[in-house]
Amino acid sequence: MERLFNIIFLGGLSSLFFARLFYGLFYAKNILLNPFVFLLFPYFPGLSMLGGVVGAGVILLFLATRKKNPLPLGRMSDFFSIAFLITLPIGYLGYFMFSEDSFSAIRAGSMIVVYLILFVI
Repeated sequence: MERLFNIIFLGGLSSLFFARLFYGLFYAKNILLNPFVFLLFPYFPGLSMLGGVVGAGVILLFLATRKKNPLPLGRMSDFFSIAFLITLPIGYLGYFMFSEDSFSAIRAGSMIVVYLILFVI
């Protein structure tokens, strides 16, 4: 459990870094010019979900290429995928509640219900 916690902690930090990096590369190019703006994401919001998935994938890929791997990769990817499916509806709900984009409530509710059903499956 201690090794799994360390892997999840490193995966979370890697995901956060890659999410901010992908946001800076694809959406706001001037965010990469100032390192303080890049690191202070609570004050200057913006993260990329694709970057977060890539960051977790980098950690899992690193673990898959190691010679001595005491933890089974299939079981660890189960933990990561379940955690991702749990947080995705909560993230969408928060995005729809606090964003200025005008999405229909029916579309938002249907997306949240679909992800919750996928989580149960």
